[in-house]
Amino acid sequence: IAQGIQPLLSRNYGAGRKREVESVFYYAAAAAVLISAVVYAVVFWGADPIALVFNSEKNETLQSIAAGGLRIYFTGCVFAGLNIILSVYFTSTEFALPAHIISVLRGFVVIIPAACILAQIAGMTGVWCAFPATEFLVCVLGGVLYGFAKPMILQHFFHVRPNADANIESERRRGNGKNYLNWGIAMIMPDMSGSGRNSDAVSLAEGEMPGIHFQFYR
Repeated sequence: IAQGIQPLLSRNYGAGRKREVESVFYYAAAAAVLISAVVYAVVFWGADPIALVFNSEKNETLQSIAAGGLRIYFTGCVFAGLNIILSVYFTSTEFALPAHIISVLRGFVVIIPAACILAQIAGMTGVWCAFPATEFLVCVLGGVLYGFAKPMILQHFFHVRPNADANIESERRRGNGKNYLNWGIAMIMPDMSGSGRNSDAVSLAEGEMPGIHFQFYR
């Protein structure tokens, strides 16, 4: 889901489409919660068969620990999904720092101390709880970061022409074989009919990339 929404968020953010950015984010968050709930339901009701796959000796103690642990561990799926969606959202809207904070906290800053502390408090159960506890805490922090970043993200839309894509498309249609890329560089293919190259283009790697030219535009 996160990889799928990244280009959608980036494109709409760059084009100044506030409604589309918010819609993609909310739909992605809802989808993450829904899929996580389904995954947890499967794990919760199927914990014993899943644990049995890795317990070929059918050790009852191991089976009990693993099945109980799966049911605890996978409660973090919902929060983990939201954290990943938030991280991609921040990255796609030019707020790399909050995305980096979320990734670092999830990776080791929170989960390692959580595992040590919870293990001392609740033993093996505490170890299983370290992952969902970490994801929950980071998810709360991510919500706070989202609250702080959203006004600045919304401010961006006041400085971006809402019809930017329309202008680019208009230029592409008026041009002679031109294909404009929305992230600021135009790749201009010469007219295959032989009418010649665009005189405004700046050729890069002439000879190595025959027939392909680039042009920066505002």
